[in-house]
Amino acid sequence: CAVSDVNENAICRSFYSEYPFYSDFKQMINERLPDYVIISTPPESHFEIAYYCLEHNENIINKTKEKIIILFTFPFKVFSVDEL
Repeated sequence: CAVSDVNENAICRSFYSEYPFYSDFKQMINERLPDYVIISTPPESHFEIAYYCLEHNENIINKTKEKIIILFTFPFKVFSVDEL
C-alpha cells in the first residue's frame, strides 16, 4: 500500500503516515506494483491516471460524484457498482 499526492503537504500524509508517500503517481506505480489503484482526484485528472494504470496492467477503482467505477485489466471489463 502507498499514497500519492502532488502536494507534498497533503492532509492524506497525516492520515496514512504508515504508508510510503509519493508525489509522482507514476513512480509509485512503477516501484510498488499495486494490485489496484484508487483514483480520488479532481475529475480532470482521472483520464491521465486511469490510462497510465491500464497501460501498466493495474486494476482501478475510480469514484465520481455519480458512481464508483471499477476497471479490471484482465480480462478487461468495465463495471459500475450498480451492476455488481
